[in-house]
Amino acid sequence: NYVQHQGICPEGWHIMNSGEWAHLDQRTGGSAAHYMGSKVAGFGNNDYGLSILPTGYWLDYGNEHNKFYEINVQSDFWMPQQADTDSTAYMTSVSRKNFSRNFPVSKNYGNSVRCVKNY
Repeated sequence: NYVQHQGICPEGWHIMNSGEWAHLDQRTGGSAAHYMGSKVAGFGNNDYGLSILPTGYWLDYGNEHNKFYEINVQSDFWMPQQADTDSTAYMTSVSRKNFSRNFPVSKNYGNSVRCVKNY
């Protein structure tokens, strides 16, 4: 029942939505952060082939102090669902021990986008 929004993804692919993140979390028994990580980065075991690397996020302060945070600690992903205001959007966050989804954050953050094949 979730929208498949192509966004910047190639033809036949879409931005991973809330339902797909929830399905992965459910399949891993609530241990998505462990099972979706990348062995290469020491960030999980990649049992589900998603291979998330801890890329962190970028924050736009509107000045020369813009920078990346939490590299090697977590990965944050935009979801296609919009929040209640034009200045916020929903995201999912995966860290070494935590998995959070469907929370609104400012669009001043620079997060990753995860493309998945249409089904």
